[in-house]
Amino acid sequence: MICLTVVARRLTVTASVVTHHAYGRIYMLPVGLAHRIIVGRHIRHLRQTAQERAARTGSA
Repeated sequence: MICLTVVARRLTVTASVVTHHAYGRIYMLPVGLAHRIIVGRHIRHLRQTAQERAARTGSA
């Protein structure tokens, strides 16, 4: 499930996974760790790109 919320120009993305059995929980251990790293990099890149574009156009 994914939830997107926008409040005062701040976008919040919340994702949740429901595991139904032991295999799912075991599978999610390495996937969850890798996901945290990958998503963190994407968010940093998105933030940097947005700041660069705002600086070029003079927007805040």
